[in-house]
Amino acid sequence: MLTTLYGARETGGFFFLGLGLTFLLVAILASMQWAYIPGVILLLMGVVLGYTPFAGALNYVWPAALILTGLLLIVQFTRPK
Repeated sequence: MLTTLYGARETGGFFFLGLGLTFLLVAILASMQWAYIPGVILLLMGVVLGYTPFAGALNYVWPAALILTGLLLIVQFTRPK
């Protein structure tokens, strides 16, 4: 339905918005504080993917962020205490 409404636009942003809202509802209704973290992250991803022109930049930023996070974890693990 969304592809017919929005034409050639990507609708993946709507998927992330729905997931983010679900996690926020879990956080609010079930009083689970941990659910705010994935809820906010998924909402931000949904906004970036669906409503900004920066969606193409995620093809480069996301892998770089994962690699940097992995390197930081390796350095932190191998550093002597």
